[in-house]
Amino acid sequence: MKPDEQYYYRVCPKNGVGFGVCSDNFAMLSDTTPTFMYPPVAIDANINPYWIYLTWSPITTDLQTGRDPAIFYDLQCDFGSQGQNWQSLIAETAGLLLGFNITSATLLPNGMTYNFRLRAKNGVGWGVYSTVTAVKLDQTPTKMNPPVIAVADITPLSMKITWTAIAYMTDGGRDPIIYYGLEWDQGINQW
Repeated sequence: MKPDEQYYYRVCPKNGVGFGVCSDNFAMLSDTTPTFMYPPVAIDANINPYWIYLTWSPITTDLQTGRDPAIFYDLQCDFGSQGQNWQSLIAETAGLLLGFNITSATLLPNGMTYNFRLRAKNGVGWGVYSTVTAVKLDQTPTKMNPPVIAVADITPLSMKITWTAIAYMTDGGRDPIIYYGLEWDQGINQW
């Protein structure tokens, strides 16, 4: 379609007999002028005690991009200021990243809520920010699940004992495992 030209449309049904009566004509003036970007959709957060990993979906459709492709994303965080002071984590130099990892443990105190927002830029300029995504760091360690033990190669003088390592984020109480201790008892409950 050429910009600023009038186009006419109509719908004509057809069956085994032939064409029926067409609809009334519909006129439309083409407009290919790029517009501002729509805000990106949701930001997803994956959290552990040492990092926050944020991801989002790319803006790709003409409606989302304003008919001009996204060239940059701007991810901002308020670092616990309740939306008062926003700082860019990625901006124009980052290009079209679809994820960002915050890894400094000193920036991630337990119990703090961080707010994140994202916007995209096309040739017209920056679009509006996405809905704010709040991430609360509640990483208080909890009791661990027990490891799974297996005994093999039993002889009168020895046996081989193995166990499955605990995934500390799901089974390990959200705190890294620093030691496995093997205890034994001769059946008299004295470990």
